[in-house]
Amino acid sequence: MLNALIISREKNIFKGIESVLAENGIKTDWSDTGVEALSMLMEEPNDLIVVDENLPDMESRTFIEQAIMTNPMINCVIASPRKTEKFHEVYEGLSILMQFPVVPGRKEAQKLIGHMKKIFIPQPNHSI
Repeated sequence: MLNALIISREKNIFKGIESVLAENGIKTDWSDTGVEALSMLMEEPNDLIVVDENLPDMESRTFIEQAIMTNPMINCVIASPRKTEKFHEVYEGLSILMQFPVVPGRKEAQKLIGHMKKIFIPQPNHSI
C-alpha cells in the first residue's frame, strides 16, 4: 500500500483528493503544519505529499526542500494559485510531480493517480 501525507490547515479543500486516493489503495494521513509534517515524514516513509502552498509556519518551498532531504524519492504535489511560469520559477529544481489548483477536484486527483501508476507500476520492457 502506498502512503500519502496531505499538509494543510484547510482539510475540506482536499477531501475530494483524499477519497480518490483511498479508492486507489493509497493510505492518507494529515498534518496542519510543515513542522509537524516533517516530523511525521521522519517517523514513517511516505510515497506522496500533497502540500497547500499556504502553510502557517513556513514557506512551502522550504518545506519541500526539507521533505526531500528526508526522502529524495518522495513525490510532491503543491496546491497553488500561481500561474504556470511563476510556479516553475519558485519550485525549479525540486522535481515537483504536478501543480494542483487551490481547490483541486476529482479530475486533478485522477490525473495524479495516473502519474502514480506510471511511477509505481512497472511497465513491460519493449525491445526495438
